Amino acid sequence: MHRRILGYNRRDSASRMIANNAIDTFDALLHKNIYGLKKRIFNINNDLIRVMYNCFEIVNGPMWISWAKSLYTVNL
Repeated sequence: MHRRILGYNRRDSASRMIANNAIDTFDALLHKNIYGLKKRIFNINNDLIRVMYNCFEIVNGPMWISWAKSLYTVNL
């Protein structure tokens, strides 16, 4: 049920935490939507994680973390 990013930037715990928080957010949304919307949201989830990691490769760490925190409430 709970998917976790374990591979990509294994040494970067901050980016992994933010990505996992996004996954948890979409998991919560999945349970509030009818079956017809679940696949669409799941695809958005996969694309979002891919985009987030692509941005992390381009932008340096602190800027990327600030950008991600502006999109999601990260529970530390």
